Amino acid sequence: MIGVRSAGVPSIRADSGVEAGPIGGPVTLTQTFAMGQMGLNGVALGLRPAAPATIDADVVLELAEVHDAGASSPTYRIVRRMADVATGQQVWWRFPSVADSAGKTYRIRIAVPNQLAERGVFVQSTRDERYRDGILAIDGRDVWGDAGFATSASHGTLFDRARLAQATWPSWVSWTCAGVWLALSFGATYAVAMRALTGVRPPPSGGGGVASARLRTPGVVAVVLVAVACATWATQWVRRSRTGGREPGATQLLDRFPEATKRTSMSHLQDAFHREDVSLDERWACLMALPSSRVTWRQAITAPARLRVAYGLRPDTWHGPGDGAAFRVGIGARGAYRDVLTVWLNPAERETDRGLRTFDFDLSPYVGDDIDIVFNTAPGPSGNAVGDAALWCAPRLVPEPPR
Repeated sequence: MIGVRSAGVPSIRADSGVEAGPIGGPVTLTQTFAMGQMGLNGVALGLRPAAPATIDADVVLELAEVHDAGASSPTYRIVRRMADVATGQQVWWRFPSVADSAGKTYRIRIAVPNQLAERGVFVQSTRDERYRDGILAIDGRDVWGDAGFATSASHGTLFDRARLAQATWPSWVSWTCAGVWLALSFGATYAVAMRALTGVRPPPSGGGGVASARLRTPGVVAVVLVAVACATWATQWVRRSRTGGREPGATQLLDRFPEATKRTSMSHLQDAFHREDVSLDERWACLMALPSSRVTWRQAITAPARLRVAYGLRPDTWHGPGDGAAFRVGIGARGAYRDVLTVWLNPAERETDRGLRTFDFDLSPYVGDDIDIVFNTAPGPSGNAVGDAALWCAPRLVPEPPR
């Protein structure tokens, strides 16, 4: 992720009740972020004491610039009392402006050096990856998700400042503002349309007047063109809105991806795994798993069910370069493991390997067991991982109908 630059002043809202930690002693938390404005001068984090009786401890925040090679340069180190910053709400840590912060990546490091982790702090965070320009790590190991944080800059734009303020609003306020904005937009569009059609403003709401001006030909043509465009868009939307892999009662494994065990040969989990929607004949919720990678879900099988998944390579890689990717699905149960699917797809060389294939496996023999469902991706036979955007789409457990 280092080297990805984002515009503006990043701000990520934490999910309610989701925390990372505890942090204390040798266990530290880091979060990287990309800065898009000059004058970085503050970071806000939400902390909560792991043991309220120890709120007299020190909490240390360190800010460092991260270079493309992975090395970092310390910028600021701030020490504050836990009672002042571990309040359960976002608290700002202010420092002198970093004049040339735009286009650079920074790392926040949180530590409680004089307390054990169980008497340290928790950091408010997100359940899933929501910030593509940064990585959350605890004790040096990547964690799926991000810390909930905000940044400020002395040279931030008006849009940045408004977005930063909005990030702290309750969700109902945000939705109310969105509704007002939509209503105003609809009213303005209606007024413009009436003006184009009749050459006059729409009559007042109380009635009492009828627009009698002749229809203007350019206005009619414009409305017809807009209607045709909307109809074309609606047709495409209906075709693409059909969602694949949504059988009634199915357990969608991607909904539990944050809890799955993840392994990758890449530097960071966030480099290997991305959630994305892919539209072919249907719209699929997919996990892109760049080789070599492994995802394992632990699942209790309490009733007869089938494991179903669609898999393939992302459409933009079908014409190469590369030699494709290998897909494997395995089941671990009762102390044994076996592969139930092993396929190598090479869409650049074989047209029949383009699109998504489906896999269906009966899990009924495992009723009463806790099993591991394992999805592996690997490079093609030559070990070339170029263009290997491997997709696992809508992995799910579908209950068998009663017989």
